[in-house]
Amino acid sequence: MSFAKSFMDKLDSGSTILWVYLTGDEGRAERELRQIVITYNEVTDANLRWYDWNCVSGASWSGPTNKVLDPVLALQEIRDKLPGNGMVLMKDLGVYLNGSGPKNLELRRQLAELCIGNSLSNDKRTMPIVIIATTPTPHPDIAPYCDIIDFELPNYAAMEVDVVDFILKSAGACPIELKEKITWSLLGTTAEEAARIFAYAIATNAGGIDETVLETIAEEKAKVIRKIEGLRFIPYSKIPDIDNIGGYKYFLNWLQKRSRAYSKHARSVGLEIPRGAVLIGPPGTGKTMVAKAAAKVLGLDLVIMDIGSMFDKFVGGSEGKVRAAIQMISAMPNALLMVDEIDKAFGGAHENQAADSGVASRVLSYFLNWLSERDMSANTENRVFVCVTMNRTAGVPEELFRAGRFDRVWATDLPDQDERAEILAIHLRRRGVPPESLGKALHRVVTATDEFTGAELEEIVISARSDAYDARMTTWEAAGKQTVYPTAEEIRPTVEELLAAASEITPVAKINATSIAATRKFCQENAYPVNGERVQSTTRTREGRKVSTVRASEASKN
Repeated sequence: MSFAKSFMDKLDSGSTILWVYLTGDEGRAERELRQIVITYNEVTDANLRWYDWNCVSGASWSGPTNKVLDPVLALQEIRDKLPGNGMVLMKDLGVYLNGSGPKNLELRRQLAELCIGNSLSNDKRTMPIVIIATTPTPHPDIAPYCDIIDFELPNYAAMEVDVVDFILKSAGACPIELKEKITWSLLGTTAEEAARIFAYAIATNAGGIDETVLETIAEEKAKVIRKIEGLRFIPYSKIPDIDNIGGYKYFLNWLQKRSRAYSKHARSVGLEIPRGAVLIGPPGTGKTMVAKAAAKVLGLDLVIMDIGSMFDKFVGGSEGKVRAAIQMISAMPNALLMVDEIDKAFGGAHENQAADSGVASRVLSYFLNWLSERDMSANTENRVFVCVTMNRTAGVPEELFRAGRFDRVWATDLPDQDERAEILAIHLRRRGVPPESLGKALHRVVTATDEFTGAELEEIVISARSDAYDARMTTWEAAGKQTVYPTAEEIRPTVEELLAAASEITPVAKINATSIAATRKFCQENAYPVNGERVQSTTRTREGRKVSTVRASEASKN
């Protein structure tokens, strides 16, 4: 339902305090509210007059010598001086109402009394007050009297008309296909931000309006999104390829199948858009890297959310930041939202409400509701794929995994012998060391790194190269620096140096053995292995023997 329709329905129902939550676009919101009053008067006999107030200009119903800057006095005049029917837009009132001082308490009481005494809606007049607010919820003292309406960021139609068409009137002609790409690329920003981004892209592009402006738009959009703490935007063109990812065969195949849902043909036949996936496994197993690469596979831009950094010491601050972030993401047409290590933010959210006044629980509830209520039909403009990663399941509410929020829960595990060989080869090649140059002896490193994660295998290569370089340079210096510098081939680490580097690392699987065992057990019963082979849970019998249970994957069937 559109904002205008929701707002007019509230007017029809007799709402007197309308709390309009927005994350920007105050100018666009005011323009739309003014148009709503005009439209409402055309379809009803309300004859609403427009009034407004802010903390600088004061009340529009007062003369230039009497600005009425005091919000308490402004409310009194709304009650006593404004005749007939009308609607009052109060831009800065939300800030005052949510304050904590005596004056703020007086203001909340004044507003409550207007509602209790039916001063804004009675048999003589209708005078609803509209509060434009940057916080999603009003103070508890006045919450019972407020109806909350979200003012969303511009959708495709609004962005095309209000921003792109408006700027193109003075900037010049633009091919239809390019105009569509520009409009899609600007979604997720406010109208004001989009106008600045598009104007800047045109002004700095020597070739005029061509495909190059899309690159500038992506760069500027990343800066805008960065203004919301905890969000980072990476356009599709800047996401690394998936060529150097090992051990995720079935997960990547599953993504390739789901990527077809984003085609125009899939949309024309009514195929639903995929919701997302959960990646669970020990730290260092490549979940974050693969979640980023998933955006590349699906052909989407990437938005990274760090929910933990959004938690605020001020009342309502955390909820406001998360809600603003979700609103921005929801306005993007083609994006993958990655929430990394979500267990750190929500682990024990329900059990620890006393410690944080229930902030984590409320943020989790909002996030879960958003996941469930998203429209993923073929005709939706919002195609956000949500990918969350977690290192543990202990303390994470089970409702996060409920069907209807994600399409599938996937499990990563410590790489087996073949996977370790593949991962080591990838990291060696990336650093100019052909694995074949080490011969069959490289298998000794693979065998010695049982229970090592991919991140730990990478660290072995990095550390061994550093040690090898130091050793070669020491030899060169001892020779009196009479020879040429060691070549790239000469500073390659040997198998012995790789083994030495491995011996200096204590794998996380040993440090957090209990936690990893619990996560493995959960995944064995509830998740699909990303490699399509197994999720192994290792326990010990009373005699101290290791017993491993193996769950065959059904991923290849889906």
